[in-house]
Amino acid sequence: MYNDETLYEKMLNFAINQGGRYVLFVIRPEIDFDKNNSAFLNEMHPYLKKDFTSDNWPCTQIFDDKANILIFDFVKDSLEILRKYSDSFASWEQPNLPEDMCILSPEGDAFLATSASEKCVWVDIKYRDQYLTLNKDIKYLSISWKLTKV
Repeated sequence: MYNDETLYEKMLNFAINQGGRYVLFVIRPEIDFDKNNSAFLNEMHPYLKKDFTSDNWPCTQIFDDKANILIFDFVKDSLEILRKYSDSFASWEQPNLPEDMCILSPEGDAFLATSASEKCVWVDIKYRDQYLTLNKDIKYLSISWKLTKV
């Protein structure tokens, strides 16, 4: 899943169609940028909503340092920039690009989160219709469903 280009595209489309509102990236200060990372951040700059430091973000807690957290609007134009620079979840790793891409809900909750160091993707599906849509569109995923809200 982590390196699958088709799945990456389907998951991004699913996230924007299901109400993903923001996209979060992590910049670790101990890892240098390359030119591609700088170009990506320059193109995304018009969509920047927040820039702060933290020792935690969805799927990750660090203990020895803090990282820069960047939150951008997740809209069709910024989605096109993501597609331009990356074709899989595995691409989101410094120095080439920022790390740990996460799609956030309008409330700021993680809807889709990745961890570059763990090479994993996590999706928080809260509603049955989201489960049915994802299960229909991405047939080879192993998805289990547990009703927690009525």
